[in-house]
Amino acid sequence: MDEHYVVTDEMVHDALEVITSNSHIRALDYAVNYATLGLGMYGEDLQTQVMYVLCNTATWRGEVAMNVKKVLNGYLKERRNEDGK
Repeated sequence: MDEHYVVTDEMVHDALEVITSNSHIRALDYAVNYATLGLGMYGEDLQTQVMYVLCNTATWRGEVAMNVKKVLNGYLKERRNEDGK
């Protein structure tokens, strides 16, 4: 993510939807549950949920996985930067 790119809650929800729509992938077993819950969250609650989702996608590979993780990691990075200001 470049410094001019802002990851919104809606973008995170889109990424979480990708995870829930790939529930057949064994590497996402637990992540699907966390992602489903995250779809109804915003702000700090969503930030915490994204951490749980990312912890449970460690073995998920491929282009789709890379793109989803990029959004989720970018979201967390932006929130950490906001907290540090």
